[in-house]
Amino acid sequence: MENDPNFPAANYQPKVLFNDPGYKHSSVAPVAPGASRPAAAVASSASAEVEASAPAKSGSSDTTLFGLIAVAAVAGYFLMNKKGGSSTAGAADYSVANEGATGVEKYLEKMGANKTGVAKYLEKQTEVPATGVSRYMAKQVVKDREAAAAKRDNG
Repeated sequence: MENDPNFPAANYQPKVLFNDPGYKHSSVAPVAPGASRPAAAVASSASAEVEASAPAKSGSSDTTLFGLIAVAAVAGYFLMNKKGGSSTAGAADYSVANEGATGVEKYLEKMGANKTGVAKYLEKQTEVPATGVSRYMAKQVVKDREAAAAKRDNG
C-alpha cells in the first residue's frame, strides 16, 4: 500500500513513553461481572488472587482501620463538646436579642400596609352592625322599659 501524504496518520509509529519495571503480567484476562469463566480458571485465579492480596491487605487494612477509628473518635469528641465555635449558639443569641420588630416591620405598621382587608374594614366600622335579631331585641328592651315606666306611673 502506498502512503498518502495528505493523510497525517499514514506514517504513524507508536512509541512507548512509560516503562514500569515492577509490572507483572497476569495470565488471566479480566472478566466483566456476571460473565462466566470455566471452573478451573476460576479456582486457579481465585487462589492466586487470595495468595497475592492477603499479605498486602493485612498491613494496609490495619492502618486504614486505625485511621477510621481515630477520625470517628475525634468527630465524636467535637460533636459531644459543642462549646468550640458552634454556629447555632450565635444564631440563638441573635434571635433573642432582636425579638422586637425590625425597621421594615415598624414602617409597615405605621403606614398600615401590613393590615389585611378585613382588618381595615373592621377599623372603619364604628359600631357593631345591627342584625335583624339584634334590632328585634333592642325593640323588645325599649318596649319593656316603656311598659315598666307606665306601670310605675299608673300604680
